[in-house]
Amino acid sequence: AKSLYLFVNKNNTKAIRAYERFGFVKARAVVTDIGSGFVMDDYRMELVL
Repeated sequence: AKSLYLFVNKNNTKAIRAYERFGFVKARAVVTDIGSGFVMDDYRMELVL
């Protein structure tokens, strides 16, 4: 099946709720090192088309 995915910061609860209303689900947690001691702490959210 085809799907659409996006990444959203775990602390962005308003965006997460909005995406869930459109049918997206949290597929997995993703932590990405962006250098200088910083990381992006996100959810990968997916919508099956």
